[in-house]
This record gives sequence, C-alpha cells and structure tokens, in this order.
Amino acid sequence: MALTMRRCYRPSVADTVRQRIAAAIALAFLLLGVGAWLAAGPGGAASTSGLGVRPDDTVLLVWFGAATLAIGTWWLTRPDLPRMAARLGWPLLAATVAPFSLAIVATFDPSWSIPAVGFLWPLSVAPLAEALTTYAPNARRRRVAIAAGLACYAFAVVIGPQMASIGMA
Repeated sequence: MALTMRRCYRPSVADTVRQRIAAAIALAFLLLGVGAWLAAGPGGAASTSGLGVRPDDTVLLVWFGAATLAIGTWWLTRPDLPRMAARLGWPLLAATVAPFSLAIVATFDPSWSIPAVGFLWPLSVAPLAEALTTYAPNARRRRVAIAAGLACYAFAVVIGPQMASIGMA
C-alpha cells in the first residue's frame, strides 16, 4: 500500500530546525567521544574514571554510541514515521548518544573531566526538554515549562560534578 501525503508527517520549519540542531548535537557528542578515545591512546588515560568506567571499556562505548546514532538516524529518516516520533526522535537521539561519549571523557583527569561531564550531560538533554515544551497548550504554560527546564538544568550543572565525585552518578 502506497503512502499518501495526508498520512505522512510534514514538519514545519521550526520542527526542521529543532531536528537539525538535535542531530548536530548528537553528532558533536559522538565526535567528542571518538576524539577522547583517540586522545586516550591504546592504554587509556587513567586507571578508572570518577564515573567507574575503565579505559578498556572505552572502545565499546565508542561502538555503542556510533551504533545508536546510525540506527537512530536510519529509523528517524523513514517516510512512515509517526508524528510524535518524528518530533521527539532527534532530541531523544541526542540525549541517548551523549552518555556513551561523556563516559569516555570521564576517563581523563578527574580534576577537569568530572566538572566537564557535569556541565555537558544536562546540556545533551536540552533539545529534548525544548521539544517537549512544544506540547504545552498555550504560551504561558510553555514559558513555565521552559523556566522549569532551565532551573533543572542549573541544578544538574551544580550538583552533577559533586554526585559524580562521590560515585553516585
């Protein structure tokens, strides 16, 4: 059965911009992870990171991040994708790829890598938070949702490095 134009999702310009920004963030996090893996060299950067990741496991993290991005891109570029998945898929993909790459970054010197991970990890879910605010029924609720998202991001940036340094993240 052929797809009709009525059944296909046709994104608005704003949705297209959101999706491209989220795709760029997902790719940037993957490249950050690959760069960190290459910079660590064959022996790894440290014996164990503050997040409990061994350098021997970093090659698996690179592969998991790349596979997640490849499979997610394939799935999200299908023409018969449901509207909800099309709107939230790319931001969700960015939020999914980031932990793999940031765990590799965490294998470096904890004095700078743990605060960097604590700052970047919440940033990776910002496109998802913004995409979810588009479902608010009016502008007032959308502003409240964005303010709550920014407050949660600020809290995560402040508390993230402390949680990671004591082994809770």
